[in-house]
Amino acid sequence: MRTLLLLALLSAWLARPATPQWRPEHKVLAATAVTMLLLDHFTTVDGIKRGYRESNPLLGPHPSLGRLNTFTALEIMAELGIGALLPDRARTIWFAVLTGMEFGYVWHNFAVGLHVKFRL
Repeated sequence: MRTLLLLALLSAWLARPATPQWRPEHKVLAATAVTMLLLDHFTTVDGIKRGYRESNPLLGPHPSLGRLNTFTALEIMAELGIGALLPDRARTIWFAVLTGMEFGYVWHNFAVGLHVKFRL
């Protein structure tokens, strides 16, 4: 299934029509959306380690860290890939909506006491 998803995304990217160059606001919004996604990822890692139940139905109630890492990597590729396929105005809206959604998830994770922890 994952292989099919990656092939579909790659095919869509290769067959995409020429789209306008990314403007600075596209780059900032894309970076912000990915940053929010990574904050969501790291707070979810904290939740998994503490035994919290995951609310994302695509991950299941108690995903492994490997499953979460794979899901996050695929999500980043999908977000940026779809953004690259969109025309100018839709790209701005796409990344703004993703940023807002991820901000809500991160806010919720912080509200229930999860933290971002970097351990080397």
